[in-house]
Amino acid sequence: MPRRIYRTPGVYVEEVSFTSKSINSASTSGAAFIGYTPVFEFEGKSYRFLPTKITSLQEFDDIYGGTFAARGKSPVPIFHLETSTSSTDLDRINLNGTDYSIVPDPGTVYYLYQSLRLFFSNGGKEAYIVSTGSYGPAVGSPAPDPKSIVNPNVQLKELLAGLAKLEKETEPSLYLCPDSVLLSPNENAEMMQNMLRLNAKTKSAVSLFDVGEGKAPEVGSYLNDIASFRTRLGDENLSYGIAYYPFLEANIIRSQEIDYRNVINGDPSQLEEILNPPNRPNREAASILQSISESPQTETSISEYNKKLESVSDEYRRLELGMQKAANRLPPCGAVAGVIAKTDLQRGAWKAPANVALQGVSNISLQLTNPQQAPLNVDPASGKSINVIRSFPGRGILVWGTRTLAGNHSELRYVPARRTLIFLEQSIARGLQAFVFEPNDANTWQSICQVTESFLQSLWRAGAFAGQSQNQAFKVRCGYGVTMNMADLDGGLVKIQVGVSLLRPAEFVIMNITLRLSSQ
Repeated sequence: MPRRIYRTPGVYVEEVSFTSKSINSASTSGAAFIGYTPVFEFEGKSYRFLPTKITSLQEFDDIYGGTFAARGKSPVPIFHLETSTSSTDLDRINLNGTDYSIVPDPGTVYYLYQSLRLFFSNGGKEAYIVSTGSYGPAVGSPAPDPKSIVNPNVQLKELLAGLAKLEKETEPSLYLCPDSVLLSPNENAEMMQNMLRLNAKTKSAVSLFDVGEGKAPEVGSYLNDIASFRTRLGDENLSYGIAYYPFLEANIIRSQEIDYRNVINGDPSQLEEILNPPNRPNREAASILQSISESPQTETSISEYNKKLESVSDEYRRLELGMQKAANRLPPCGAVAGVIAKTDLQRGAWKAPANVALQGVSNISLQLTNPQQAPLNVDPASGKSINVIRSFPGRGILVWGTRTLAGNHSELRYVPARRTLIFLEQSIARGLQAFVFEPNDANTWQSICQVTESFLQSLWRAGAFAGQSQNQAFKVRCGYGVTMNMADLDGGLVKIQVGVSLLRPAEFVIMNITLRLSSQ
């Protein structure tokens, strides 16, 4: 910079650049959702297998929603009514003196969109959508087992193709595939194993898993379901996986999102025997159903006819509520991903995303006590810890666990530990890219140590590491004879050694309490 010459008295102002190399924190709050969307084309462009960042549900609707209300494109399933013969049947309802079970058409059940709603409801800000295709056709019959739905339109090869597109995406730190639980159990396990394999390869994200058996578990058999899940999952790359159990009973699907098109393939004539049976005739309901069958269906007419049915038939209103409850039974990982993202933004990846109340959730499919949760939290044999969603009076529905699937790992059994390491590796690797064309000498090594130490110091002050002093919290080493030899220098390599003292969640608080009685 040429030296300026000042010839007259006065005050001179110059802008001086103090820019230096530094390390910025990598974002950890982005979640990648893999699965099926109502449509995948927008303004002539295909978004299938194209990772796309969105920051709101409106953006999703614009790109992937299309005509939500069109038959076959609604994110709310179609339901069939089957005569119920057991008090343990799922979604049981009594209509006009007859017990029915509300059973979904398996071809119309998809979880990505509703999981995304739970993500944003619980504090998520950035989502990456990888659409693997649009919704397929209804099967035309109820699911054989409503407690374990397999959607024939959900294909493992398509989900794997979507997963592969994330290999070059470094921003998402969470992978979710809610539709994976709609595969057969063995195919679901294969999908999860591939997600873990990609996580271990890229070292940029962890995967959140739903235990498919958690849809409608029973107290007497839930441990068998968990054992089956653990066995199918395999034994590799477990520290990159986090599982949650059981399913949620959400309240994000509102009553106005459900109408007569969600019953029996959208054929209103099928409702007449339920709303207007011979033993309890309802002529007004029958007249409305006839008008629906004879009139063109538009969004306005559908809304009007639906309101008329609600006004003349208590049974129809109860059926709508039953379908709403059934549609709101959702896997938990979308909500948990929102909690993790919010915790990262407020506190950092080192804060355990647990003991947090879920929003948009009214209940869970199975209430577990402390003794019942214990075998899920710690399993000495497999080491595959399952985090439980619990309900506590006065506190709501809470995420009550913070362990990875590597439950037997001394360091990486905790979610914050694994995610903090990912955060550090990604942040430091990206920050040190500024040195790639610097000379491989002592000055460069010293600069690398300085910027890395400065970054770690800021994190330590923010509470990311254990240790009362900087020396106890972290260390950085780089140099010839320290981390490198002559072969490294000849190969143009710079090796840095970073050590940190990771925080661990205080999962158990043990207190010895002594009471001194006044009478003693």
